[in-house]
Order: sequence, then structure tokens, then C-alpha cells
Amino acid sequence: MPHQDRLNIAVFIDFDNIEIGVKSTLGENFDVGAILDALKERGEVVTKIAYADWTRAGEYSRAPHAARHPPGAAQL
Repeated sequence: MPHQDRLNIAVFIDFDNIEIGVKSTLGENFDVGAILDALKERGEVVTKIAYADWTRAGEYSRAPHAARHPPGAAQL
């Protein structure tokens, strides 16, 4: 897609509910990097914010995919 036709994309992630859904249906941890990589094919991700109770996020903040694609974090 030519640069002038690319979309500006804002990503807002309900991390708690997505993490629960992915674990219960797929038995895996949620990889925000896979989502962001797919969106980059459609346009430029200009902002990304993940909403969650980060006191319960545990190991996620130290995972490799979190380091590659760190979203802004909003505490709920």
C-alpha cells in the first residue's frame, strides 16, 4: 500500500479480558506482538494502550513479546 494511503491506527487493548480468553480457549499466553504485527500490514500504529489491573499481570511484563511491542499501560 503506498505510504499516503496507509491508515493511522490506534490500538486499545482490554488486556485482562483478552488474556483470560486466550488462556481459556487456546491454553496459551496472549502475544500482543502478533496483533500489532498484523495491524502494521494495514497501516501505521500511531498509539497503543493496554488497559488492565497491572498488579495481576505478573510474568507478562517480562515476556519477550512485551519488550518488542510495549504498549502504554493504563492501570484500572
